[in-house]
Amino acid sequence: PLAIDVRTPPSGVPRAVLAEGRWIEVVAVRGPERIAGEWWDAPFARDYWQVTLADGRKAWIYREDGQWALHGWWDR
Repeated sequence: PLAIDVRTPPSGVPRAVLAEGRWIEVVAVRGPERIAGEWWDAPFARDYWQVTLADGRKAWIYREDGQWALHGWWDR
């Protein structure tokens, strides 16, 4: 995953993503979806969001321990 900056209002819903050196507006959001690993492995708990950006790309991002990350891009 790649650490990214995300603008959010107090509700925590992503509104813009800093990608390739510029802020891109989020035009559609799906989430959050909590994904967690098991305690006996490498425990983690992340809130994932599927976001559609104003340029048409779809990203899978998550927030864990207050830090946002880009997990990957969805095929169009």
